[in-house]
Amino acid sequence: MTISSKIAIVSVVSVLTLVITSCSGTNVQIVRIPFISPVVVPDLNAPHEMLMNLGVQNYSTSKNSPPVWLEIHSEYGVAPQGGPFPCSHDDWISVGGLNPGQGWGLPDYRIDRLPPGQQGQCQCLQNACPGHLWATLHVAPNYPPILPGPGTNLHVNWASDGDLKGETVTDCSAPPTPIPPACQ
Repeated sequence: MTISSKIAIVSVVSVLTLVITSCSGTNVQIVRIPFISPVVVPDLNAPHEMLMNLGVQNYSTSKNSPPVWLEIHSEYGVAPQGGPFPCSHDDWISVGGLNPGQGWGLPDYRIDRLPPGQQGQCQCLQNACPGHLWATLHVAPNYPPILPGPGTNLHVNWASDGDLKGETVTDCSAPPTPIPPACQ
């Protein structure tokens, strides 16, 4: 690939990113409704795996959103004192484009989405799986910039027993000062 081709590709990607983020930055958000989205709770059926429900909404009344991707990065399991969580997982899920006022839902998403063979050591079950996750919105998979605007970068800390009173959700899109530890 020639240098001029690389420059042209970078220019096109930059322009597309500006267009997409300016159109969707303040309209497409992760839904925050207590006890509905985002929540991490145990499955009602044994073995009571921890599941997440999450929604995304286009809050515009007149503009369609461009295609959007949801990144979920989870870290969980019983960590050694002061140490990192022993299990983690990254996932990219296509939300697609949303019409004005349209929502999209991700029900019963398993926190321990690991390949077969690894799930035994990193299974996330009620009363044995403290952890947290980041849910972020992007213009493309594996594309680092998070869409600008509120509700595009949430940190969720769940209670290992699944009690929603112990869950905290922090909007890291525009954190208050000082920046909460969950957003650092």
